[in-house]
Amino acid sequence: MVDFFETIWVASDTSSIDLEDGEVEDVKSDSSIGLSVRALDNGSWGFASTTSTGSEEIDREAVVEKACRLAELSPGRPDFETAMVERSPTSTKMTVEIDPRSIDLSEKIDYLVDCHEQAMQGRVKSTKFSYTEAETEFHYQNSSGEEASYNIFRTGVSGKAIAKEGDILQTASERAFGAKGFEVLDENNYLERAGDMGRKADDLLDAETPPSGQYPVIMDPELAGVFIHEAVGHASEGDLVAMDNSILKNRLGDQVGSETVTVFDDPSLKGKFGYYPFDWEGVPSKPTTIIENGVLNAYLNSRESAPQTNTPVTPNFRSQSYSNNPLVRMSNTYLKPGDWSLEEMLTDLNEGIYLRGSRGGQVSSGEGTFQFNAEDGYIIKDGELDQHLRDVSLSGKTLNILDRIDALANDLQYYPGFCGKGGQGVPVTDGGPHTRVKELLVGGGSNED
Repeated sequence: MVDFFETIWVASDTSSIDLEDGEVEDVKSDSSIGLSVRALDNGSWGFASTTSTGSEEIDREAVVEKACRLAELSPGRPDFETAMVERSPTSTKMTVEIDPRSIDLSEKIDYLVDCHEQAMQGRVKSTKFSYTEAETEFHYQNSSGEEASYNIFRTGVSGKAIAKEGDILQTASERAFGAKGFEVLDENNYLERAGDMGRKADDLLDAETPPSGQYPVIMDPELAGVFIHEAVGHASEGDLVAMDNSILKNRLGDQVGSETVTVFDDPSLKGKFGYYPFDWEGVPSKPTTIIENGVLNAYLNSRESAPQTNTPVTPNFRSQSYSNNPLVRMSNTYLKPGDWSLEEMLTDLNEGIYLRGSRGGQVSSGEGTFQFNAEDGYIIKDGELDQHLRDVSLSGKTLNILDRIDALANDLQYYPGFCGKGGQGVPVTDGGPHTRVKELLVGGGSNED
């Protein structure tokens, strides 16, 4: 018999609506039930999964037997360690204010059409909106007798507006997702934000390309959150640290940023898109302080990566679905706010560049470098926002930027998204306040998403 095994049973009901230029492109509804088993024997894992069509029950014992057999047949690793952990997950039942299934399909479509009409501002030529809702039931069990379950709703909408003049195209986007019901749309004022999105895309056609060089920069909360997720969060993931693919390896207890910087990862934040009661190893959710006052305090870990990094297990082992192997990954990751206001930061800075939003980019957790594209920006002149900028890129070395953060505002905001680590798309949230960096390399980016 193997040393240990754990099973994950997942059932999900998902619906989506895609709207392009005010017309319905696609409506989908899908139900799935699946089971995955991870078995450990002599330091080697065996993984097996299966799905059900709904007309027949899953043969759990057969899947367990297959995973155990694969573990036994794999080459052993006598020096392999897994950390012991007080799991004790608790079963929970999530409720929402407005069950999205209680809203008629026509009402959801009408809402998206209203979003399209709001977004058609000025020279906006095209829009795309996507709405999704899902309820997932999650059940964990292991060979030690621990067992727990929860259900979770995730609902949201994303949109894009495309403005055009001559050969110039500019886009703007807005999204609102949460571990909530249909109420998440009104809570985020999404209809109003759709109009703001259209105006931004139109305004960008008249914006200027940015100057190139090193400048003092204020990042808005969305861009600051993306920086923390991509450049800091991934570098703190224990599996990457163990594979020597992180600039934070062997840096525990070291000053890796200014004393202004404190970074948390917290899957227990109810309502946020990256919320969950316990992870895929049954570890109950709780916050982890990755960096505290500039000092590296912890890594994010599974039971396997914890001994390899000599740090505790954290509730950060997750997968996209029952058919994928879980990975160490972030949940709700954010930069702790400070006590400045944006106006105070602008006035104190006087001259520099203000950057907003994110259009993605590239990061190397091993080399500690990054390159992002902001959605737009402004020249800061005499403490005021002056010339509007488009196609702005920013790049640098992660540790240099962490050290140069000298002011944080008191306006923490959260932004939902999907983390693509390992080719999987898993719900997460990035967060931060307006963040001032003493010096950052800015240049002209691409106008492509």
